[in-house]
Amino acid sequence: MNPRPSLKLSCSPHGTLSSSPPVGSLPKSFPPFQHPSHKLLEENGFKQQKYLKFHKRCLNDRKKLGIGCSEEMNSLYRFWSYFLRDMFVPSMYNEFRKLALEDAAANYNYGLECLFRFYSYGLEKKYRDDLYKDFEQLTLDFYHKGNLYGLEKYWAFHHFRDQGEPLKKHPELDRLLGEEYRGLEDFRAKERNAGTRDDSH
Repeated sequence: MNPRPSLKLSCSPHGTLSSSPPVGSLPKSFPPFQHPSHKLLEENGFKQQKYLKFHKRCLNDRKKLGIGCSEEMNSLYRFWSYFLRDMFVPSMYNEFRKLALEDAAANYNYGLECLFRFYSYGLEKKYRDDLYKDFEQLTLDFYHKGNLYGLEKYWAFHHFRDQGEPLKKHPELDRLLGEEYRGLEDFRAKERNAGTRDDSH
């Protein structure tokens, strides 16, 4: 099966486009100068004490600078998105989801995008029915708010997963993928149309 294409760039808190390394596989090694989140992701390198210190610093930074203004918090979102794919910790996942939704309620979607990437790639790696239901519910919630990112990741999950039996889809999501969003071109066309409408105001 072909590797997934890179689907989207995300905005940094300062409004500039930033591209991250291809999601889905960790580099074999990191450069000598490492962010603490990289150290935590090294093979067999997860240390609870290091994580707690990193976690506390990120949350303090978010509190001090405000939602959408903390690059440290973005690092924590990226860390969660990768780490939970290999080692699922319910309390960590619940905090990830809670904070990403808080940020999204304040119109900052980076945490939410990391959460959708976690669902898409994490479920492909190890399927869990409870997470799949959360993925579907959040995809629908944000689709109804005009945000297509979750739907695009949901499409990618179903398109690229390498297991035999198809998974049952929520009826509305099934209809959307069957009628309106059959491929990446459909998402791009919808984004272009939305951009054209915004420019005309």
